[in-house]
Amino acid sequence: MPSSDDTPLQRTQKAPSIKEPRKVNSVKAYISIVLLAAVPSIILSAATALLIVFTFRNRVTLSDGAGELQVPHQSDNLSLISRTMTDFVKDGGTNAYYVRLNPSTLTTIASITGKFVPYLSSAIMGLVALFAADFVLKASQKEQNDKLLTPNQLTVLMGLLSGGLVGLWKATRARANMGGKFVAPISYTLAIFIIITVLSVLIPAVDTWFGIVVKPSEQTQLNITAPSNHSFGRGLLQGNDCIYSGYNYPCDALKGYGADGSFTPYIPADTEAFKILNNISTKNIVSDLSSNSSQSLLYISDASLSSDLDFKASAFAISTKCDIMTVRCSEDNREVFDCPGDLLNQITQVTRVVFRFYNDSSLTHAISYPNYPFQNPLYFTTNILIGELHQPEQPDVLEGTMQFGCSSTIFDTTYAWVDGSIAQFNMTPANGSLGGIMSAPFINDNANISQQAVISSMVRLSTNFSSAVPLTAAAFSHSALALSYVAMESRVNVVEQSRSRVFLTRVPIIPFYILIGLNALYVLCTILLAAAAMIRTHPKESTAVKSQLTMEGFMTAVFKGESVKAQTQVSETSDGSSDHTEVVTEEVPRIAILKTDQGEWSYATVTTHGNGAVVKFI
Repeated sequence: MPSSDDTPLQRTQKAPSIKEPRKVNSVKAYISIVLLAAVPSIILSAATALLIVFTFRNRVTLSDGAGELQVPHQSDNLSLISRTMTDFVKDGGTNAYYVRLNPSTLTTIASITGKFVPYLSSAIMGLVALFAADFVLKASQKEQNDKLLTPNQLTVLMGLLSGGLVGLWKATRARANMGGKFVAPISYTLAIFIIITVLSVLIPAVDTWFGIVVKPSEQTQLNITAPSNHSFGRGLLQGNDCIYSGYNYPCDALKGYGADGSFTPYIPADTEAFKILNNISTKNIVSDLSSNSSQSLLYISDASLSSDLDFKASAFAISTKCDIMTVRCSEDNREVFDCPGDLLNQITQVTRVVFRFYNDSSLTHAISYPNYPFQNPLYFTTNILIGELHQPEQPDVLEGTMQFGCSSTIFDTTYAWVDGSIAQFNMTPANGSLGGIMSAPFINDNANISQQAVISSMVRLSTNFSSAVPLTAAAFSHSALALSYVAMESRVNVVEQSRSRVFLTRVPIIPFYILIGLNALYVLCTILLAAAAMIRTHPKESTAVKSQLTMEGFMTAVFKGESVKAQTQVSETSDGSSDHTEVVTEEVPRIAILKTDQGEWSYATVTTHGNGAVVKFI
């Protein structure tokens, strides 16, 4: 009768004894754990370290340039979100590092992780198997029969430990069919296997994305020049305020435009003012910054502007607006009459242009030479004598006069020139002295002949009187800036920066750090799992039991007792006597699947020895 000290396992143990697992040295057990953790950790850590080192060692920092030359970007939230998503998928986002390195070098280094990770799962599951072995060992040694694994649960556990997706699929189905939780070794084995599988899919996916978005890119490098090397700004002559108080004349009025300094009604072709007026200067240019068709805004700047140099500089600008006062027509020297407002005419010749300035916007108090309008804005009328008008429906030749009422506002400006265009334009109304300087060429009649040519060439482009209005306003602003240049000088740029193009490799920050983060997470999980295996399990016993939680261990345990041992061999000696030598061999059984008497298919062992083959169903 069994004693009361026997455990249930001891009382029911009737099966043939199974060969115990081989003993494992403690040091070897710990070494095996370290190796299982070291292989994936070293591969992923080395690849990640190389990626980081190559990226940051060859990184080129692109300067944002001077804050005064930065252009703000404005967009609505919807388009911003749409553009951000597009950039994220195609280019890895808007933020990136730029490196002076071949893109294939970085993508090759990054691809190491994606290529090796799928093959490293077996090492991770080898660590997990230690926990499962420790659990089974403890449950087998204590009276915890309810925690022992059923054959179905053992099959699921062994499938998970093999590290295959088939095992994951079968485990998921088994859990769904059971309608409850697995016992401990299967539940945490399944959880860890799912984490490892997800990482094994995500890392190659991100690695592929990284390889797509890392590409060559042409970038702009900005280098601030301090102090500035160029003088693209324009200002009044220094040393005086350009107003001679003794004469109350602007400085450009006293200098005149003649070769000898005397007042002349023309501008010599060799002067800078003439060249600016006719757009042939290599030093200065008058540019248009018009906001609408009825009002012009022109400013004077350097003719050497290019897209390779960004700068902020000072300048003068004029905004002129005109309105039609009267349009008078005469036919064959007959009495002058008002022309209909909707009469279409082709203006073919301008014979004279006359300007008259006023103190007030109502144009009632005229200013006569030698006085000058030291005020801002300027108020004036423009009288254009038309020598020839042609009406398509009437063969007669008409003559006439157009009179415009105009006002011009003069500004002190600072503007930012960025990447070949105006990025900022700040204006403040100038003081009244500039009004006298800008109007002096017209008061002296020095500008009238030149204006006749300028306005004639512009007005002849008009199809009717109304379309001549903005052209006349622009012509005045252009001439005022050009002819008053004799009172100006160049000024050093407030700030400037050079702009150069460089070819670099663009490394988007988002996929770069996602890949590094996933690699680090994989390594961290591996190290933590190995540390937990050393602390929570008994490595010496668990390593020995772990070998039984494999198909090889299971098959050995099942079929080990079916082998046939002992065979005697008789040999004859040289003196003719018999020598009996007993040779012990172990006949390994063969596995067959046969139909039983009940009609079911079952495993059977087939063992061959001297008396024939022995078949035994398992």
